Amino acid sequence: LRRFNKELRERLFTDENGEEVIFALYGQPDWVVVMPVTPDGLVVVLKDFYQGVNKIITTLPGGNIEENEGILQTAERELMEETGFKAGSIIELGCSISISPRNSWTKYYCCLALNCQRPTEENGDSGNAEISLVPIKDWISMVHANIEDSCAVIATLRALPFLELLM
Repeated sequence: LRRFNKELRERLFTDENGEEVIFALYGQPDWVVVMPVTPDGLVVVLKDFYQGVNKIITTLPGGNIEENEGILQTAERELMEETGFKAGSIIELGCSISISPRNSWTKYYCCLALNCQRPTEENGDSGNAEISLVPIKDWISMVHANIEDSCAVIATLRALPFLELLM
């Protein structure tokens, strides 16, 4: 079954007792999540509707890695597309992360975008998403208390050593 760039597959595995078991696995193209920070220490965040949880949540920009595109190029493109911001520099934050190693082949990458500025007053093509600027310390508090998107939480966690230099 394949819809909206997502796929469901059945795969036959042999367990430790030699028994064959069919598992349902799901996946989609790998993606990048970007934690954008402005020169004055504000994190660029999005509020948008997410179908999986059927509500509006606060998160970071990101999107699928296109064919023949690298992680940093995806981060740069998605940041501009979703927010209208351009990064002065982008840092890849560690290795890929499996979204659910038992159930999915999909992985994502975290990036920190520094010195982000909006070249024009126009937003990117964020659709219905609301763009906000949140002070780094407030964003970290939000991540600890009420950010539901695990990608945003992990990207923030991986960015902390760099963010400490900015606070």
